[in-house]
Amino acid sequence: MKILIQKISLITMVILTFATHTSAQSYPRPALDKTTHLGTVWSHANPWFLPDRPRIGAGGGPDFAWHRFTDDPVNMWKQVAIRYKDYGLTGLCMEINDNAGWINIFLNALEGFRLADNDMQLAIHLGLRKSSVEGMTANISKTMDVLGDRLTNHPNLYRISGRPVIFIYGPGTLNAKEWKQVISSIEAKYGSMVWLVNIAHGSPTPKLLREYMEAFDGVSMYGCWTTNGQRKLLNWLTPIMHNEFPEKLFEAAVHTNYTSHFHYGGMDPHLTKKYRDSWMMVLKAKPDSITVTNWFDVWENSRIMPSYELGDIRLRILQYYADVFRGQAPRTTQSPDLYVANLTSALLGQWMEFEVIGFPCRYENDKTVKVRLELCDDTGKLLYAFEERTMVLDKLQVERYLIPSETFSAYRAVRPRLATKWGDRGEGKTPLLPPTNIETSLRSHLLFWCRAKQDLIKVKDPMAWSIDNSSPGSTYILNQGGERMVLSDSSFSTKGNRWVRVLRNGRELAKTTLSLKFSEPIEMPAPKGALNWYNLELENSAGSRYLSPSIWVMSEDRQGNVTLPIWSIVSDEPEVKYVEVEAVRVPFFQYDCDRNTGKMLMDSSGYRHHGRIGKGHLSNTGYNHEHIGRVGPGTDPSAFFLNDSDGNGYLEFDGKGAAIIQGGTAFPYASTYEISIKPMRDGVDEVILGSANNQIRITRLADGHIQTSRKGATEGEGGTKPKLNFEVVLKSEVKVPIAKWTNIAVVYDLKNLLLYINGQLQDSKPLQPSRASEWINPIVVGGDCSFPFNPKPSFKGGVKKIRIYGRNLSPKEFLQK
Repeated sequence: MKILIQKISLITMVILTFATHTSAQSYPRPALDKTTHLGTVWSHANPWFLPDRPRIGAGGGPDFAWHRFTDDPVNMWKQVAIRYKDYGLTGLCMEINDNAGWINIFLNALEGFRLADNDMQLAIHLGLRKSSVEGMTANISKTMDVLGDRLTNHPNLYRISGRPVIFIYGPGTLNAKEWKQVISSIEAKYGSMVWLVNIAHGSPTPKLLREYMEAFDGVSMYGCWTTNGQRKLLNWLTPIMHNEFPEKLFEAAVHTNYTSHFHYGGMDPHLTKKYRDSWMMVLKAKPDSITVTNWFDVWENSRIMPSYELGDIRLRILQYYADVFRGQAPRTTQSPDLYVANLTSALLGQWMEFEVIGFPCRYENDKTVKVRLELCDDTGKLLYAFEERTMVLDKLQVERYLIPSETFSAYRAVRPRLATKWGDRGEGKTPLLPPTNIETSLRSHLLFWCRAKQDLIKVKDPMAWSIDNSSPGSTYILNQGGERMVLSDSSFSTKGNRWVRVLRNGRELAKTTLSLKFSEPIEMPAPKGALNWYNLELENSAGSRYLSPSIWVMSEDRQGNVTLPIWSIVSDEPEVKYVEVEAVRVPFFQYDCDRNTGKMLMDSSGYRHHGRIGKGHLSNTGYNHEHIGRVGPGTDPSAFFLNDSDGNGYLEFDGKGAAIIQGGTAFPYASTYEISIKPMRDGVDEVILGSANNQIRITRLADGHIQTSRKGATEGEGGTKPKLNFEVVLKSEVKVPIAKWTNIAVVYDLKNLLLYINGQLQDSKPLQPSRASEWINPIVVGGDCSFPFNPKPSFKGGVKKIRIYGRNLSPKEFLQK
């Protein structure tokens, strides 16, 4: 009987599989020979993240310096093709938007790849949003018309069996039946193509996949996943593609350490671990081809190409796994090829992570290397040494190190150093490597350094430089900005051209001499309430780098220590702890609203964490919470700078406008939110200040009472739902009158949420922390904030003296009592 049931089940499965497969063929697609596509490796590329931006004032920030591409837009892409082909990439899949948007960049890349003459390919990625068959058909037609004969004739436009490959990023605006109509119309006019659908878009299911396969030639992927999300998708997708649609293209995506834009709604990087885990999952799925997302998304911090902080580690990893994917012996080096990766910043209460990464070594006699990772301060003083470990470099090897950040709560930063022993050569040590800043209230950016041991420039005396006689590791008190003398008297051994830069908080402040022996005045801004750090950075023509120890700069206004509650998550049961830290290490942002600054909500704290009045956002985020970028005049209704009867300035909202402060704003743990308001109407609930992930919401109710709330995050890392989902709501005892100024303060100390009006406690309730609050944290002033940073205006009246502080302040510390 058991055997009979098994046979019946098998027959039923075959029938169902045949029925499904027959359904997919109800819309017959041309036969597809996948032979040339097998083993190809791609990366998606957004055309607005170009690799040739200068470092200052044009969005390039700190990340493009060593590329040194030409300014010519075509030859720049030629250099890209030449530089990156050797890493194993078949080509790039570049996005074209609605109405052939960004097609000029696509054409430049296409021509540049042709000039490179190394068969680097460019595939079409259509990021479209039309919701009708007619609109989508007309939209795609505009791109096809511009491409013209290139669709069939250009040697670098990717084709399979002569058919251009088209990747549809957002298929969800149309159903499968509608896509059949679109594809039929396009192919009737422009010829047969290969259509790939993004199966990672939206909420994919096996049912949706099977429907798509009635219209498309295969699947690819582009999206922002957690490791678990990718694993779940591949677990059900892989058997369906292999068993039900073997004739279709199966392209799987490897995801880099993706952090989406500046609202932080992406993945916690964990150095290279998630990237490597993603590779292993994809290789196990045995797809036809692999795509890696996403190329040069610098603002999204999901780099895979060599960049200023990361060296070329993600491409080196790509190169290794691409060889494995193709069944080739991974490329090797004669001597150990070692890298050290560390976070650019770590939050007190969390783990500090480090990696030593080694690639295969072809030295036959000895592939074994002993490594010891050391942690030092800026002067080179040893703070901690991990136990020595042995790495056998017959394949990609990674040694991972974890240590609680509160171990170093007294230090502003720690710098790794690697000691190695290989064969009988004795022990060697690297110079001090770039620092991990130990931050108190919020990780101001989610990046990591990765430096190759063999590409470090040796400097004779790293301490031989100063700013107005302040040496590395020391603190320079600066109260007013202006010219300061930078002196350097060190030497180094390197060949080729050299660039020396003065960096402020990791970003280039000035480019100076071609030698580390110089005296030069540098225009330095006053730190105000911020703690800044300065470094010298040296770089040669090969991309080898040296980063000096830091000189710290602060004003005299925030000296002394404070007690800060932190949420320690390094044990199985997270707990609230208290640490003594320098007051200057606690970030805050302050918006006085006392003068006309156009469309910019100007931060006076010294952190330059500016906001944008009206719709839109600043261009990009820098280091140390800094927001940079020009703000245009705008035409959207928003707010106006006015003078009160006492002559003081303030910002007045008309109920139709709001201001947005981008990611890295709402502090996830200990925090204080202050704002002074002068409401102008009763009878309607008005949100005065709100954050995208519900860390804070302050509302003036229709009857004049103030209500504030904080939720356990409704959205977690990579868009996942956190386990905690709760809301605490406070309400004031007093009413806030119209046409008069009232100070509101909301304080969170990791145990209780407290509401104050004019310095008087109104309400408090217990509230536990949630780590998901670290993600998606822009703030809107004058309204609420929906995911991820869209303002929903509602407040009518005046606001001023806005302060967002990374610590639970006492009432005596409020701006207005």
